[in-house]
Amino acid sequence: MKIAYVHTGLWPSNSPSLTFASLTAHALALEGQSCHFYIRCNSDLTGVEVFQKYFNLQIPANLFIHQGAPKGTLNTNRLYFHWVYKNLLRLIEAGEIDVVISRNPTFLPWLAKLKKKFQIQTWFESHDFFADPSVRTDLKKPRKKQMHLERKYIPRISGVICLQNSQIELYQRCFPKSRIILARTGVLSVRKKVAADANCVGYIGSLDWHKGVDILIEAASRSASRPHVLIIGGKNQLEIDDFLAKIKPEFRERIEITGWLKREELEQEMQKMRVGIVPLRDTFFNRYLTSPLKIFDFFAAGIPVIAPDFPTMRELIDANKTGLIFEPGNPTSLAEKIDLIFGNQNKHAAMNEAVMAKAGTLLWSERAKVLLKNFKKVADEE
Repeated sequence: MKIAYVHTGLWPSNSPSLTFASLTAHALALEGQSCHFYIRCNSDLTGVEVFQKYFNLQIPANLFIHQGAPKGTLNTNRLYFHWVYKNLLRLIEAGEIDVVISRNPTFLPWLAKLKKKFQIQTWFESHDFFADPSVRTDLKKPRKKQMHLERKYIPRISGVICLQNSQIELYQRCFPKSRIILARTGVLSVRKKVAADANCVGYIGSLDWHKGVDILIEAASRSASRPHVLIIGGKNQLEIDDFLAKIKPEFRERIEITGWLKREELEQEMQKMRVGIVPLRDTFFNRYLTSPLKIFDFFAAGIPVIAPDFPTMRELIDANKTGLIFEPGNPTSLAEKIDLIFGNQNKHAAMNEAVMAKAGTLLWSERAKVLLKNFKKVADEE
């Protein structure tokens, strides 16, 4: 099928959403007839150069990258969406697009408009949930605009793409007549076994409070294994310095924070990791919605994962096989799980094998196949 994937993020950037969107579009092109990828330009690099530099990938001939004008000209979503819509009209009228996907709630009215005008499939790929604000105890104030957009326009499009079954359940309560499908996040490739001498607990991502990195630091300081902590992330040096300043001086020498890294550098640093930690705080988003790319990065490298006992984490981690589950917010519980893996080489080796086997089922290409299968099913029904 011929797909268009629309995203509003600046491209390239360090945002996980840009990684997700780019690799989804790339996989859809490889598995389908074609994919038109819409993105807001953030550099002078061509699409070919961005994929090569940031993902070490060549783009297939049937992946067409449409970069919105540089920031400063199309600096609002409204102007950008007008530009995307006009471009889509031309391609749809020429028979070049069968399905339009967007992960941005603000594009929902445009998805509904395109479906009504051309009777093509339009899908909302949700990475959150706003339709029922009564359950969002983690938000300081209701997202009324997003709530309105989801409630009004989801019934008018072909369906919603979710990343977790717990997320599907939320949408099904609000939209029992709508199609809600599951298509998990992916991995690029399965690399190799974890080195026997890997001696770090690893974390990938931001240092924001809700990520719970301080829980990881406290757990590592309590661990009998005395592991080094390797953190790949941090928005800038100021944030990194502020974070390090809050850590006990006697423990600081066991912590390394690299800042953001390119894909090749990331994979190189991950070779030092014996186990990956996802220390998320207990929030509604983390418990029912999140699907952290870092887990898939760990799986791709054969690294077992320790994560809190949330529905989202249990969906991704097979407890005692591909990782371990700890009591949310409890550094002592996390320390015990770290020691369990560091102190048992046989257990670690068995988990390593299980992780690599699971990662083979989570390739981006598999995600694209799931999406295309559902799109074809809808096309056959209609």
